[in-house]
Amino acid sequence: MKILLLNPPIIMSNKIFMKELGRCGSTASGNQFWPQTGLAYLASSAGKNEVRIIDGIAEKLTIADLLESAVSYSPRLVILSTTTPTFKNDGVVLSLLKKKLPTAEFGFVGTHTSWTPYESLKNSQADFIILNEPELTFSELLYEKNKSKIRGIGYKKGAKIIINPHRGLSGNLDELPFPARNLLPNEKYRMVLTNNEPFATVVPSRGCPHQCIYCRVGYPWGKKFRQRTVANVISEIEEILDWHKIRNIVFMADTFTLDKDWILEFCSTIAEKDLDFTWLCNSRVDTLDEEMIIAMKQAGCTTISFGVESASQKILDRAKKNLDITKAKAVFFLVKKHGIKSFAYFVIGLPGETKDTVKETISFSKELDPDYVNFHIATPHPGTELHKMAVKNNWIQDYDYDHYDQSGNYSVMSNEELSAADILKAQKRAMREFYFRPKIFARQLSRIKTKDHLLSVAKIGLSILKK
Repeated sequence: MKILLLNPPIIMSNKIFMKELGRCGSTASGNQFWPQTGLAYLASSAGKNEVRIIDGIAEKLTIADLLESAVSYSPRLVILSTTTPTFKNDGVVLSLLKKKLPTAEFGFVGTHTSWTPYESLKNSQADFIILNEPELTFSELLYEKNKSKIRGIGYKKGAKIIINPHRGLSGNLDELPFPARNLLPNEKYRMVLTNNEPFATVVPSRGCPHQCIYCRVGYPWGKKFRQRTVANVISEIEEILDWHKIRNIVFMADTFTLDKDWILEFCSTIAEKDLDFTWLCNSRVDTLDEEMIIAMKQAGCTTISFGVESASQKILDRAKKNLDITKAKAVFFLVKKHGIKSFAYFVIGLPGETKDTVKETISFSKELDPDYVNFHIATPHPGTELHKMAVKNNWIQDYDYDHYDQSGNYSVMSNEELSAADILKAQKRAMREFYFRPKIFARQLSRIKTKDHLLSVAKIGLSILKK
């Protein structure tokens, strides 16, 4: 059977979106394109079936390009990756493809449709949806014709919409085959943090034990932390280095540094095997110490990102971040001391946010002095506790999913003290106050390696200025 796995092109705007199956969707800046590792995982789970991946965003396809390519390939099964802010766009792409491929079956996969399966089926021409962790369900879907027997899907049966019971999560992530990266346009995946050089994403673990009210990840991957063995992750890295000649890796884990013993073993194995690559990861300030930082630096880590979210402990507590904010300064100092760049993420507009707490957070961001910073806008994504809270308190001002993009283009929610417009204005102010300082200009310019890198940095700067 011919299968088409699709990251749909954006045909309803000129935006570039960063998308992944287990993550959120958000607008990219500076022509940064994100690998479709989730689709590559599905491709490697397809057995002996013929599979093609089309990344419509990275390949900058028009809808005419896509339709021509799809008709030429003539798949029997088409699965589209979707997210909340791209769902409307992706639904239009699906409907246009369906007209051209009337005998094919169409489905969605991704966090948004996992949270809203009934609504998503009702408001699209999709025949089915794969829920949550998709690989095992996808494999069964390829041979089981009776959808009523397949756990982990929602589907249409005539005019009726049926949501089957959820499937359990993969117990041993080492058993999953490595992503079929040979089907991806790997040369097109670049971003500023890798100096605009190609990069790959690796998923070393799934699941997060924390309860943050705004996070969308816990639902598809679950709350139980599941980790691959060091040997298994190293084998995938060796494949990336040897087969694909990619030397920049971004680890996609909800908290890469959750298990100290794993980190130290991982770093020592890189040294023992003399693997030559650079890598980025995320962390929490309460899961990192100096021993780990030193080991990570020696093993090639160049950047660590931290979800700081707010300078207000009260806001963090209400958001169930389970974080003592006083630990942030020491960790950012240690990261800088050992020559690793830091990226701090904040969220503007969480419950309890006021004009005063916004000022505190902006000041705190400057005090931490990360190399990079991003101020997201609190967005009540379906399925999150924040969404339930926002509905209960009538905070949601905009129900258009196109606008559920926390990157700073829209604010769809107010809170007790601030209007949606206030929150958007505060986010723009925060970005400008942090980046438009001589110190930051000089730092960014000193790191520019190539003309393409310069252009990407300039585009990001212009995008901040326009906001």
